[in-house]
This record gives sequence, structure tokens and C-alpha cells, in this order.
Amino acid sequence: MSDDEEETTYQIRDPARGSAGKALIINVLNKSSSLFRVGSSNDVMKIKEVLEHLNLKVVLAQSEDPTAQEIKDEIKKFRESLKTEFEGREGDFDMVAICLMGHGEEGIIYGQDLRNVDLRGDVFDAFSNKNCPVLSGKPRLFFIQACRGDKEDEGIDGSSTIKRGRGTDHPPNQPNQRQKRKAALDDTVRAYSCLENYVAFRSQKGAHFIDSIHQVFLKHATEEENIDKLLKRVKRKLDKKFVDKDVFPTCEYRSSLSKDLYFKPKST
Repeated sequence: MSDDEEETTYQIRDPARGSAGKALIINVLNKSSSLFRVGSSNDVMKIKEVLEHLNLKVVLAQSEDPTAQEIKDEIKKFRESLKTEFEGREGDFDMVAICLMGHGEEGIIYGQDLRNVDLRGDVFDAFSNKNCPVLSGKPRLFFIQACRGDKEDEGIDGSSTIKRGRGTDHPPNQPNQRQKRKAALDDTVRAYSCLENYVAFRSQKGAHFIDSIHQVFLKHATEEENIDKLLKRVKRKLDKKFVDKDVFPTCEYRSSLSKDLYFKPKST
């Protein structure tokens, strides 16, 4: 088959044929410290509603406030469940999604014990074609709600400042424990709540990024709009939330998809 004749769209099943895949949600509340992530329980409910709308079976982490090791264990357990359920039956599912929410730095998310989970080594690579062969050729979606640094974008005339506390997902400075990065994965979308080296913002009701995903995907995730268009809508929605503010948080996504991804959501 020539390049022109190859499929250009991932095959996602209609809900009438069953679930399109599985999703994992891990949220770190930090409920017992001054780093409590106010509103993050709302984030869990919102992203769960989105993923179920996309016809995915959602798995919630056993702990609502996991340590770094517990996060790693949840990732491994979810990966092994994919192998157990679908090895030799790869045609029985179409995609997976993983949502991680907590305090963070660039390339890192923290457990409630403030020990680090390396996004590349501990999360993304866990679902590579090598480490999880049943996912070969299938889209993998990662939603990361966490700060990636301590900068705030104050506009073209502003200077970067550092603010921490309940308004951001950035913890006090931690020792640099990051591991060496590896090559990017195939067939993945990694959606981040902020740009590299910047903070992510939240309100008393939850994270602005997650709320924007919730509003956009429930309304526009159809067979007419692929994930690229949806995530651009999310960015515009987030921009509007801060049009009259002194800071300008910018979400971003990185894609290694080789095809267009359209969802076939459940009827509402």
C-alpha cells in the first residue's frame, strides 16, 4: 500500500460496539499540608466525566493522595491490566488515556511525600511500544495538570515572578532528581496545563486547564473535530479566562500521532 493509500484516521469504535478503551486518573490532593491543592477533587470529577464521555472505562487511583511510589505502582498496575486484558485481543480496544494531577516541575510530578515521579521514565515510557506492545499503533493520551517551573507570564512588558501556594501547582524548591530523558513515543498526545518552566493556575473550584478541557470536550468532541482542533479550542478557552488578569497562563500539547484522531462519544 502506498503512502497515499494508507489509513489517515485512527479507527475508534462506535459506543454501540462497546468501550473504546481504558483511562487512568491519578490526583494528588496534598490534603495534609500547606500545599493542599484546593478544588482538585472537582478536577477528578470533571476529567472523569470527559473520559467517560469519550467512551473509555475509567480507573481511579486507589489513593486520593498517593506518594510518588504509589503513583508509580498505579501506573504499573494499569499497564499490566492492559496486557492481561488485551494481549492477543488487540482488536478489542482502540486507545488509552492517562491523567496525572499534582504539584510539579518540568518533567516531574510530585507525590504527596514530595518525592518525584519522572514523567518520561516512569509514565510515558511505561506505555511505549516496547514496554506495552498491546498499544502498538494505538493512540495514547496524556493529560498533565501540574506546574512545569516557577515562572509566570505577565505579558510582553511584564517580568517573571514567583508565587506559590493554593493558586498554583508548584511546590517549594526541591532537589533536582530528574533522570535522563529518552526519545519521544509514537502515537501519543501529551497535553500540559502550562508551558515549559511556567506555573499552572487553579481557583477555589479547581484547575482552569481541566475546566477548559471539560467544557470543550463535552461540547465539541465529535466525529467532526479531531483532537488537534479540540486542544486548540481548550487553549482559546483558557486564554479567555485570563483576558482581564495580570498573568497569561498558556497550555500546550505535543503530538506524535501519525493519523487524525476523532472521537465517537457516548450519547448525552
